[in-house]
Amino acid sequence: RKAPDEPPDQISTFPAIITFERDGKVQTDKAYTWGPQTGTIVSELHLERGDLAASVRKAMPFRNAFLRKILNDPNLGGNVMIVHEVRWTFGPLEWNGVKTTGYRFEFDFELELSES
Repeated sequence: RKAPDEPPDQISTFPAIITFERDGKVQTDKAYTWGPQTGTIVSELHLERGDLAASVRKAMPFRNAFLRKILNDPNLGGNVMIVHEVRWTFGPLEWNGVKTTGYRFEFDFELELSES
């Protein structure tokens, strides 16, 4: 339902969602003018690693729900101009030494920088 505003140092409750901007770039079209800015946001769904079959069953519904949210709101609530592509992997994850299982979603976005 909600990811924290800042990634936590430790995961204390599961499932845990951690979202962060991984990289980006900006081009300048001409002097004093910003071109398009593009980047990649990563969102990880962490589940306790234990019974692998149980973890997989718990994780599976999240994939379609997550993708549906992006499809229904491709500008992420007005935070980006558009999400261009979403990629994901499923399997072992880790956050600050805590081994987990889950999804890692990566989505490429475009936004426009303001001139101020």
